[in-house]
Amino acid sequence: MVHVIDGPNHEFAMRILDARRNAKLTQEDVANRLGIDVRNISMYENGRQFPREGMVAKIAQVLNVDATWLATGNTQDTLSYLDQQRAKIPKIATKISLLYVQEWDKIWQAPKLVYNESPSNERQSADLDRFVPFAENFFGRHTAVRYPGTKPDNAAYPAGCIVIFEAAPHTADVIPNGADVIFRQRGAENEAGLRRLVREPGLPTAMLVPLDSAAPFSPIPFDSLNIEIIGVVVQRVIDHRSGQSF
Repeated sequence: MVHVIDGPNHEFAMRILDARRNAKLTQEDVANRLGIDVRNISMYENGRQFPREGMVAKIAQVLNVDATWLATGNTQDTLSYLDQQRAKIPKIATKISLLYVQEWDKIWQAPKLVYNESPSNERQSADLDRFVPFAENFFGRHTAVRYPGTKPDNAAYPAGCIVIFEAAPHTADVIPNGADVIFRQRGAENEAGLRRLVREPGLPTAMLVPLDSAAPFSPIPFDSLNIEIIGVVVQRVIDHRSGQSF
C-alpha cells in the first residue's frame, strides 16, 4: 500500500512516518498511547496537520526520538553546532551577491531566479529590478523578500520595502536580543510573521513581540517545537535601485 503525503507539512510527515515504522508501531498504537483519535495521526502522516502545543514532545516520547528533530529535521546538538560554526566565521563581507527578491508568500521556497547577463534558461534573468545587491560573508545564506506591510503601516517596515535575512537554522540562544526575526508557527503554512525577539530578565524563554509596542497583539513565547525561525533580519532596503537603505 502506497502512503500518500499530500499536505503542506510533508517533511514533518515523512519524519513521523519513518519514526513510527522504525518503532514498529501502528497508527492505532501511537494514538492509544497518546489518548487521541487515530485520525489525528493519519492527518500528521499525510502532512495535512501539524501537532499543536506540547503534542510534538509527547509523540517524540512515544516514538523514542528527539523532539527537536521530529519538529525541525535537526537535533538540538546539530543546531548548536551550526551556531558555533557560524560564530567562528568573521563577519567580513567577502563578495557582492545579487539576491532575487521573492514575494512574501513564497518566503520558504528556494529563490526562483539567479542573475545572469546572458540568460540561458528560465531560472536566470538579466533584469536587475528583480534583484538587490548585498555584501555576503562566507558562511552567509541570505534571502531577500518584499514585505507586504501591515495595517496600519509600520514605520520601520513600510509596505513594499525589501527585507534581507539570514536564512539558516537558528536557536533562540544565539539570536541577538532585540533582533527582528521572520517566523511562522509550525502547521500554519503560508503565514509568515515579522516580530522582535526579546529576552526579559526572569523569564524562562524568549518572547516574540510586535514591532510596534502599541499593536494589539500578544507576545508569543518562543518554543522551537512550535515556532520556526525562518530567518534573522540583517538589512532593510527602501529603494534597492537607488541604494537608499535604513
